[in-house]
Amino acid sequence: MLIIRSGKYKNKRLNEVDPSITRPSKDVLKLGLFNIIGNRIINSSFLDLYGGSGQIGLEALSKGARLVYINDSSFKAYQTIIKNKDITLNNKNNDYMEDLDKIKITNLNDFDFINKFKDYIFNIIFLDPPYNYNKEKEVLESLKINNLINKDTLIFIEKDTSLNEELNNIYNIKEYKYGRSILYFLTLKEDEVK
Repeated sequence: MLIIRSGKYKNKRLNEVDPSITRPSKDVLKLGLFNIIGNRIINSSFLDLYGGSGQIGLEALSKGARLVYINDSSFKAYQTIIKNKDITLNNKNNDYMEDLDKIKITNLNDFDFINKFKDYIFNIIFLDPPYNYNKEKEVLESLKINNLINKDTLIFIEKDTSLNEELNNIYNIKEYKYGRSILYFLTLKEDEVK
């Protein structure tokens, strides 16, 4: 069972996507992610490029992000994200309309999303592609070339294997292990900033 763990939508229960399509992030990793982000989530622009059920992006919204984009290339995952957005925002309180405008859901492949949102800088980006999809170097390069990241952008990648070693030349990287899953925390090195 997926649950929003904190913020104004705490304890909202979310639908899962068929496990043959996506693998949800473990609660312990999600807790670690948002502990690292801390108060920087407040008024941030947040991107979850491989949204799955949408749980990470909806948690970001619950914790005070100003704008949340949740994308997934799977149409079934996209439909689940829309349902989970409706579950999360179903109490028609004063924040409902404002929060409805804060969340954007797209059904694009990763590179199409990046090209579509060229020059829109995100404060925080979460990348949790399928574990056998080893294109993080190309995705990060595309994010950088298309100006979706800058020196202040916090980038998180969830994987079960090591990152491409070439990324150490471009990013400051910290690693956090949660069982089989590894959460990588990246920021651009100073000499990589335009």
